[in-house]
Amino acid sequence: MALVEFTATATDPGADDLTFSWDFGDSTTQDNFYPSDGTFPTEVTDSVSHWYFSSGTHTVVLTVTDDDGGQTSISIVISI
Repeated sequence: MALVEFTATATDPGADDLTFSWDFGDSTTQDNFYPSDGTFPTEVTDSVSHWYFSSGTHTVVLTVTDDDGGQTSISIVISI
């Protein structure tokens, strides 16, 4: 069993709402929504903690989406 902390920062050129969608690679997900404060560019840092209850290799995927439909994804592989 291990607690892993993840932090990511996303920047959007407009004043858009951002959603951080985490897939932890163990059949669990988490979405965090950040409404825009009206300034641009928008920059948001999201930090999450996740417990892994089984050892092994997990592919973590983060997808950030804005309210205009733009999105980007990044993945990392971790070993527990």
